[in-house]
Amino acid sequence: MDPNGRSHSNQSKDAFPESVSRPENLRLTHNYRAMAASYDAMRYDGPVQEFRLAHALETIERLVQPDPGMKILDVATGTGKGALCVAASGARVIGLDFTPAMLEILRNKAKTRNREIRLVRGSAAALPFSDGEFDAVVNLNFMHLFPPIARQRIFARELHRVLRPGGRLVVELINLYQGGLMGLYRKRFVEDLGFNAPSDISKLLEPEFEVNRIEGGHFPGAWRLLYPLSKISPGASRRISQISRYRPWKYLTFNCFIQATRR
Repeated sequence: MDPNGRSHSNQSKDAFPESVSRPENLRLTHNYRAMAASYDAMRYDGPVQEFRLAHALETIERLVQPDPGMKILDVATGTGKGALCVAASGARVIGLDFTPAMLEILRNKAKTRNREIRLVRGSAAALPFSDGEFDAVVNLNFMHLFPPIARQRIFARELHRVLRPGGRLVVELINLYQGGLMGLYRKRFVEDLGFNAPSDISKLLEPEFEVNRIEGGHFPGAWRLLYPLSKISPGASRRISQISRYRPWKYLTFNCFIQATRR
């Protein structure tokens, strides 16, 4: 819904209102406008990707605990993995992203799935919302685009500002120690991305937030072995995948999910 109560599906193609400012020193290293059309296919198509996505959505729903009385913001929503997940509860959901092409895809997905999601174009570094406006805020797989921690703190402070006291934050970070050495190798030799070590989480979120839980996402490579098992015994595969919630396994996963409370 837009501010005047109109369904997002009735907005014109380029009607993504609100602030579009972005500090010049926080430029994206990826062209998401060019990537938008193939984004979902690259990340979610195929049996292994589907298995990983199902685990991620279950984790997001469990950590956010959405309900119809909540107002939830998904920052850097992209094509809406988090927004669509929490909107299924009937919560009032806003998805914010800087790239109109990504928001357009989310709008079409929301219409197809009959989800009410208000779409806003804006900067995660200067969120166009009031202080304490939201009961929960979600930020998935985004901050690694802006290393180091000092720059990521710009976003963390904005997430804190728009969240009400006691409100819940769920963040997904790319793990430096994924698979033991894989993250270190990728950071040094493969991609110009930031990776967060588990020890960075307190530096990023405290003292504005109290960190409640840290859970692992998917295991690099090993998830390819779990997919055939999921076809034979979904219950067994889910139980095996749940070890990513606990030490030491959660610190070897590709990504970490953090649940925190605004102080």
